Amino acid sequence: MRDAARTMIANAFIIAATLIMSSVASKAIAQQLPDLVKPPAGINLGSTSFFDGFGPRETGFVYVAFPRFTFGNDITDAKGKSSRAFNDPKVNTQVLVSQFSYLTPLEVGPTRLGFNLFVPLVNFATSFDSPGLKLRDNGFNVGDLTFGTYLQGNPIIDEGRPVFSWRAEIDAIAPTGAFDKHKDLNQGSGFWSLIPYLSATYLPTENTEVSMRFNYMHNFSTDKFPNPPPIPGFKFDNGQAGQVGWVNFAASYRVLPSLALGLNGFYYKQLTENKLNGVSIADSKAEMLAMGPGAHISISEKSFLNVNLNLPVINKNAIKGPSLGLQYVKVF
Repeated sequence: MRDAARTMIANAFIIAATLIMSSVASKAIAQQLPDLVKPPAGINLGSTSFFDGFGPRETGFVYVAFPRFTFGNDITDAKGKSSRAFNDPKVNTQVLVSQFSYLTPLEVGPTRLGFNLFVPLVNFATSFDSPGLKLRDNGFNVGDLTFGTYLQGNPIIDEGRPVFSWRAEIDAIAPTGAFDKHKDLNQGSGFWSLIPYLSATYLPTENTEVSMRFNYMHNFSTDKFPNPPPIPGFKFDNGQAGQVGWVNFAASYRVLPSLALGLNGFYYKQLTENKLNGVSIADSKAEMLAMGPGAHISISEKSFLNVNLNLPVINKNAIKGPSLGLQYVKVF
């Protein structure tokens, strides 16, 4: 009996040790894998802001232009500190997204059905000092096309003025953008993504408004990798960027009939780790909080301009720097 008990105890220790070593080995492998497949960078991070829940009231076309300028002057690690792998990185991007929208006459309850198409043009301008890693960019080219359908809620009217409006949409990002496997920074992601969102605007008074857009992004797997490093005996089979949730927020006060000033920004949180060959990569989640001043300028009854400056507050596993965005809306 004693020998049997000793054998059972010994076996238990062996099993426990094996599990511990397996766990340690898995973590070591996850930490050594290159983090190649990441969530798309060209998504709507603060590009929409003031009066976001409102849309066109009549059937027809709407054109929206989103010029955005990002001045990346740092690349951070999982703790939000400057990555030691890079020496004085500069990652500047200039993006112009053209949105073509059509609101149909089809009513779905208290909403109207509409369709969207987004066409991005992206330019990279990067520089890195030596010694240190240098990321190769793909210059200027077309990014991934995004298309989707939405339901625009009818504004809620109280005492003769609108007090609330909302919109629900689901978009798909198609991997149609430029992708060079020999470059680190590409206009295209190389994989499909699905983004449902809900935007809403509340006007507590005639001169004040609060807007929010809640987004979720599911990224599908891919067999495309940006500039994979040569690893003897290792084959890059598939990768999957982590799932992401983020919110755009804005609040403004109308100081003139055609001008409202306020605060805008976004909070971005990666919910799951990036994966390579089915293995989660340790410490690969990104997190960002950025905010700054903004303005809403009414040009006419059918056009307006939003101006948004976003300054980084929290930045982990991401390119860090201020960004300036414009949103020009023209209703036809």
